[in-house]
Amino acid sequence: MIPMKIEIVSHAWSYGYDQYAKLLALQLSSLYVYGPSRSDLRITVFVCEDDIEITDVCEFFTKYAKFKDIRVIPMQSRNYLMRRAIGRNMVALDTDADLVWYADCDYLFLEGCFDSLTDLCDSGKLGDLSYPKHIFYSRSHKSGDEFFNLVDLQKLQLDECCKLKREDFVSEPLNRAIGGAQICRGKTLNKKGYLRGTKWVEPMIEGEGANFRDDVMFRRGFGCDRGLSIPLGGVYRVRHSQNTYDEEE
Repeated sequence: MIPMKIEIVSHAWSYGYDQYAKLLALQLSSLYVYGPSRSDLRITVFVCEDDIEITDVCEFFTKYAKFKDIRVIPMQSRNYLMRRAIGRNMVALDTDADLVWYADCDYLFLEGCFDSLTDLCDSGKLGDLSYPKHIFYSRSHKSGDEFFNLVDLQKLQLDECCKLKREDFVSEPLNRAIGGAQICRGKTLNKKGYLRGTKWVEPMIEGEGANFRDDVMFRRGFGCDRGLSIPLGGVYRVRHSQNTYDEEE
């Protein structure tokens, strides 16, 4: 039996916010330590080619984790990278995965997450656009900051995610498929793309601020306000006090 294919898609940048390199290290560590046992995993990370901190993290995990299938795709400038729909649309049109999970780099995937997702897919309980019913969030920005600051970018370890303290996270309900929690069927994406033909797949103009509301328009493209809620454990998100934009989700 051919195993199901799952593709995780992230964007990562630092540009004065080194926590994003640390968060990416935690995410890649979680994919290494808690990867699926019954499906094949592809990891796609969009980066800026001149972003040394992010590139170094990707190189470390590519070299030492020996992922079967990891792609690090450099974008030509920050104006392309920060428009996430550009990279997401690229994946949508060329993926051969059964499922694509559009993530953010502050998401971690711990034990049971992917095997549960495989079970849901096999039993026909996924929609074209799905999202986890609950996510474990850091109890506070302070506890999130303390967690990712345990990562030393000069001394990376493959098991960075194991530094996570479960008691510092609390389960909170999710009510829609938001930016980092969009799980889509690959064949549907091949047909629809990710906001293909809209302004969202055009690079930002110089001086324009980042706007990450593409998920709202993407949901509308599916004719829904939310997507399908699914019971999926092991999904963690790290709250952090410094952002490159004002968090609205």
